[in-house]
Amino acid sequence: MSIELSNSLRRTLSVLVELYSNHQEPITGDTLAKEIDPKRGTIRNQMRQFRSLQLVESVCGPKGGYKPTSDRYEHLDIKILMIW
Repeated sequence: MSIELSNSLRRTLSVLVELYSNHQEPITGDTLAKEIDPKRGTIRNQMRQFRSLQLVESVCGPKGGYKPTSDRYEHLDIKILMIW
């Protein structure tokens, strides 16, 4: 399966996967915004796109945030995830 993403989306997904791999817990939009883009609206829009592609899922609650979906993550080309 091949999914084409813009450079901006690839960077966001790469950062999300890296942070999730390091912390093993959902990553908040604020954390992503600090790493990528100070505009939270941009992150929200990107997460909406990722959810529609089933690349991430939202986790509700006080320890909520976003996490990559394992079934979709396995189908992605690892090179896409490493592009900044």
